[in-house]
Order: sequence, then structure tokens, then C-alpha cells
Amino acid sequence: ALLASDEIDICEPDAVVTTASGRRLRARAAQEPNRFVPDDPIFKEQWGMASIDMPEAWAFLSEQQQETDSGADSVGNGTTVVGVIDGGVDYNHPDLKDAMWVNQGEIAGNGIDDDGNGFVDDIHGWAWCDGSENPHIGDGDPMDEHGHGTHCSGTIAATANNQEGIAGVAFGRTKIMALKFLCGEDGRGYTADSIHAINYAVAMGATLTSNSWGYLGFTAYRALEEAIREAEEADMLFIAAAGNDDNDNDGPRKGYPASSELDSIISVGAATRNGEKAPFSNYGLESVDVFAPGTRIASTMPGGKYAAMGGTSMATPFVAGLAALLWSTDPAQSYRDIKHRI
Repeated sequence: ALLASDEIDICEPDAVVTTASGRRLRARAAQEPNRFVPDDPIFKEQWGMASIDMPEAWAFLSEQQQETDSGADSVGNGTTVVGVIDGGVDYNHPDLKDAMWVNQGEIAGNGIDDDGNGFVDDIHGWAWCDGSENPHIGDGDPMDEHGHGTHCSGTIAATANNQEGIAGVAFGRTKIMALKFLCGEDGRGYTADSIHAINYAVAMGATLTSNSWGYLGFTAYRALEEAIREAEEADMLFIAAAGNDDNDNDGPRKGYPASSELDSIISVGAATRNGEKAPFSNYGLESVDVFAPGTRIASTMPGGKYAAMGGTSMATPFVAGLAALLWSTDPAQSYRDIKHRI
């Protein structure tokens, strides 16, 4: 009966989604990289960075930047913005406070929507927590109480070479836009709120989004796919966790939204230190695009702390950080260019 109304385009359940992290694990020391080695004390435990050759990449970009500074035509040093759609970010963390996106059109704490975007005091992003169809319901404090979003953000952009904690993949070249919708004690959130977060990221100019959440099901949610499609039209990448069910996403049950058939999605599985599929990770020759480090990943936690966690949630920000880093070298690249390079 509802679909018979001319005023309704889509009628479907508002699914509850969850994070894609495994249990927290203690990190082990990794072999020292032989190129650019940040002085961050926990970097030696970031085995994932060496496994994807980040020390070599950082050294190369540093050398190229020196050539650029001396007048040579070389690799650029643009700043990208990653919308971390998750459970919030500890924006006061010593390793993240300088990596946070700041809404330059907003004045903090004055209770006024200075930039007229419909969100009051959205300095670092926004928090949607009630599944309302109204995207402006929520608040401008996307603080992380549970750690999942902060952990993901550290892998992407934690400040490096500051003698503090860890180093992020795209340190110094990207900013974190905190888009909180996983608000429950168990890391759950409403699909409607994830859609609001995607739309906000597009409206506020994020380069890409990192999405360490999802659900296992037989069908994709049309409203969520439509939001991702609109972000794609804005040239935005959607990096998504494949899921932690040891499930073949090529089969009838898939990890969504990572398995949605949209060109701008990069579906990420989790790999072990030995380069093998993590036992929990979803997989699929057609549905999972890339595997990244996803076990014993050391990163930032709320309250200035650090911890190691595992899951496709932890693998996804490696790819998001890499995409941000690649985009920073040439902001004129399209999402298709970046996806092809990855």
C-alpha cells in the first residue's frame, strides 16, 4: 500500500549494521624497515606498514617533494580529506589532533550554523545516532567513546615522526572528517544514519570515505546504494570492509555494502602477517578487490591510548590511507584512476 503512493520512492527496512572488527589483540614487533623510519615508539609494532612498503613509499615521496621545493616538476603534496564513517574519533588524541579536518566556515561553540549547511558547530564532522530521516538531527560532537573509529583513523592519518605512538599511512597529506553513526555500546548503527554521513561527506568536500562496517545479507539496501552512487557521481571513492564471517561474498549471502556492484567501491579483506587470508575474513574472487593487513594492527585509541585490534575493519583504513596518499600526489586524478592504481 505504501508503494502505491506517488510520494514514496523506496520502502525498505532500516537495517542495523555493525563494525567489522575482530577481538582486540596484542601486537608483536615487526622487522625494522630499511627506508624512512619514523621515530614514533610504537612504529616497530606496525608490521602492516612494512608489509605494504610504506617506508619506501614515504622515502620516495619525501625525495620527490624536495625536488619540487627546489623547482623541479615532481610529485605534489596536496591535502586530501577522508571521511571516516564509523563510531566517531577522539579528535583530542595527541596523534590525531593535528590530522583532523576543520570546517573553516564554522565557529566552534557559538551555537550558530555559521556556514548555513544545516549543522550547528560541526567543526570536525557530525554525529547521527537515532535513525531519523532528518539528517540535521544529532550534534557536532563526533567523539569516540569505544575506540573503533579512533583506531581506524590512526592507521589512516596519525602524525608521524613526533615521538608519539604510531604513524598513519597518509600522515601529513590527509585530514580526518569524523562522521559518527555507530553509537551503541555494541558498535551498531542505523542504515539511515550511514546515508546521512555519506551525504555530509559529499556536501563538505571529502575526497573519499573509509567504511569499516556492514552487514551480511542476501540483498543490498537500495537507499544506501543510491547514496553511494551519488557519492560516486561526485568522484568519491567508498572504501569498505568485506566482513568478518569467513564468507564467500561471491555467493548468495554477501557482506554489504562492500559487495554492492558500484564502480567506486573498493572491498577490502584482511590478511595476516604471512600474507595469507585472515581466518575470519570474507573473501571472493569477484567481490573482494584487495587484501590488506588486518591482524594485530596497532593504532590509536581514545584517551591518548594505543591498542592492537584485528578485523577487516583494521584492513580497510590501510587502503583508505593509501588512496588518500595517492590522491595527494595529483588531486586531478579521478576515483577510477586511484582504484586502478590500487
